[in-house]
Amino acid sequence: MNFKGKNNPFYGKHHSKKTKIKMSETKKELYRTGRLVHPMKGKHHSEVSKRKLSKSIKKNIESIELNTKRINEWNRKHGVEKRNEKNPMWKGDKVTYRCLHQWVVRNKPKGISCAKCGSNKPLEIANISGEYKRDINDYKWLCRKCHMMEDKRMSNLKQYQKKTNDNVK
Repeated sequence: MNFKGKNNPFYGKHHSKKTKIKMSETKKELYRTGRLVHPMKGKHHSEVSKRKLSKSIKKNIESIELNTKRINEWNRKHGVEKRNEKNPMWKGDKVTYRCLHQWVVRNKPKGISCAKCGSNKPLEIANISGEYKRDINDYKWLCRKCHMMEDKRMSNLKQYQKKTNDNVK
């Protein structure tokens, strides 16, 4: 039976991205284990082929650089002009808790270590005053434990309630 062209049952169809990745990983594994030999193993590209490949790659790089320049120019033109107060969707101090945290994370430089204990554990942004206002200086970078102690959430955890009750007796 001839499965070429339109006679192929897969004609006009396409593999999903997930399937393509799975097929690629399977083939790489077969090459790695030696159960399948790569068609170019032991062969070399001719000088003509090398020039064609080089030209094609350079062309792709040039188009990527051109697109990057266009994108950067567009961002410079449109993006910077409408940031913060200049944006028509700007809500000022009437912003939600989540959006305010996102704004602070974007605008406050991240510390290297916890502002309270100095540990290098992953940091999160913590409000100092308890009033959620749009003031960068009202926030600091703390590790999870210090943040929970600062917010007095640590006492809500059962394992810490037991320790504090034992200390009181």
